[in-house]
Amino acid sequence: MIIGNFVEFGGCNMWRDDDDRLDNILNFIVHKRISQYPLICPICSTQELNFYMHRYKEHVHKGAIWIWCSNCKYFSHFSLVVPDWWENSNWIALEDLTALPINLESKREQISKHIKNTIGNN
Repeated sequence: MIIGNFVEFGGCNMWRDDDDRLDNILNFIVHKRISQYPLICPICSTQELNFYMHRYKEHVHKGAIWIWCSNCKYFSHFSLVVPDWWENSNWIALEDLTALPINLESKREQISKHIKNTIGNN
């Protein structure tokens, strides 16, 4: 259900997608110019900004990215050319990849470990 700029899921999680500041983080992610993870959310200033990319087929660059803040519940999701350095995780099922980051949020600790290993920030 959509309520104004809020998206409600199951009556408990409210997600907002009406702030372009999350989109501005994309360039830093794609070009691997991030020194810490999770990132600092440009909306609420907490270090709870997460992302996950997924390449739809091996050796194909077409995919998608989800950027979301676990604290303020702002998110962004869109298609992109997945960078060469990215590797999909083998424990994220395609069913987990919906427009809203609800399923990704529930796996954020695993995602965090995956991203820290991928960017070399253990």
